[in-house]
Amino acid sequence: MTISVLIATPCGDDMRSQTTYSIIAAEQYLTNKGYRAGWAEANGTYPDQGQNLAAQMAAETKCNYLWLVDSDMKFPHDMGERLIKRNHDIVGCDYRRRKYPYTMTGVTMEGKQTEGGGANGEIGCKEVRAIATGCMMIKVPVFAKIPWPWFCTIYGTKPGEFTTGDVAFCQKAREHGFKIFCDFYASKEVYHLGVVPLSYDEKPYFPKELARNVQVLK
Repeated sequence: MTISVLIATPCGDDMRSQTTYSIIAAEQYLTNKGYRAGWAEANGTYPDQGQNLAAQMAAETKCNYLWLVDSDMKFPHDMGERLIKRNHDIVGCDYRRRKYPYTMTGVTMEGKQTEGGGANGEIGCKEVRAIATGCMMIKVPVFAKIPWPWFCTIYGTKPGEFTTGDVAFCQKAREHGFKIFCDFYASKEVYHLGVVPLSYDEKPYFPKELARNVQVLK
């Protein structure tokens, strides 16, 4: 049976050129390896709107996998197949946020924020509580077992209760019996394209004077 993959980019209007190159190369690689692969923009004003649209498109086109790729990511051409071969319902990569202090997006099973660089046993492919969906592979049947909306930003009753659609999806998936995995090996080759490309292992140079200004603004 031919495995079909929808690569979907939830975004507004713009995409980074390096992301476009990464996706085109990844789509061509999957096709050359015998997969049925396609790429679609899931346009929406809000991130979770685009994520839900992407999931709907993957289900309607009877794809086996939905590969969510944000519009500001860079990764190797074989990333999709590497995530598929992990054979998990939900597996993705961890990466750094684009703004200072450039923290990671993942949450460990112990409820701690991931740190990157192999800290705290962050090696191999491990179960986590949550990771961002900027480079996440999801088996499409997962969506049939999770109630709508699959992705939904939660504002709570005060600012400290704000939960992104990414984390809310992971929470809902876990509540319905699914496990979330992070491929820490693959994460080392994913870049989140901010003002400077941010890799998994390295934080960019940040002048002390500017750092002091950030603290004052807080």
